[in-house]
Amino acid sequence: MQPDSQRPLYIWSDAMWECLKDDSGDLVCVVDDDGREFYLGEAVIAFLCFDPVGGVWHTSSLRITLDVIRMLVPRKKTYIGQLEALAAACVLETLPADVLRGRAAIFWIDNLA
Repeated sequence: MQPDSQRPLYIWSDAMWECLKDDSGDLVCVVDDDGREFYLGEAVIAFLCFDPVGGVWHTSSLRITLDVIRMLVPRKKTYIGQLEALAAACVLETLPADVLRGRAAIFWIDNLA
């Protein structure tokens, strides 16, 4: 078995996308100032990371706003693939540099569309 300092980080990430529907059951779509169409919905990204150095768990979650959705591909009825990638990337932007520096990591990504 490897010493803890050489063991990889273990990371699980996930995203959730739930489209908003109007009273008739149609998906709610908005048009931004540039004429691009985006479907509205509830979106959340999250991750859980275990660091065997000290047995520390790191967690984070974030509700995604329309400002972020507008940066994704327009006119999609689901943004789950893009949100799953964003959740995984969030790990690298959120964990402290001293936790990541020189470390291998094993990722479990819920849906890599």
